[in-house]
Amino acid sequence: MNILFCDDEPDILELYLLELENLAPEHNYFMATHAHMALDICKREKIDIIFTDLEMPNMNGIQLLQKLKNQSFAPKKAYMITGFVKNFDPSHEIHHLVETVYPKPPNFEILLGALA
Repeated sequence: MNILFCDDEPDILELYLLELENLAPEHNYFMATHAHMALDICKREKIDIIFTDLEMPNMNGIQLLQKLKNQSFAPKKAYMITGFVKNFDPSHEIHHLVETVYPKPPNFEILLGALA
């Protein structure tokens, strides 16, 4: 399975990669430091799952997921990882775009459940 993480903080991406390669090495992981890079990766690779940060410069995670949803190369599943998870109520616009909103920093054991 091809899994993409998008976050504007490279240290966080490195942590995601190290943890998940250790816990689930059978998957292929892609990292994007901004939404435009994530779009390019999705155009080139068949991404099955995307995890994206909410707050990023130029294009936030919601905008990224909306763009992907309108494209033929959109991943099958999308998840949001954010430090602002308490700000989302069930009627928030994001809930039609994502399976789940995870708090930042994520529990990697819980993230593994999303990969099943």
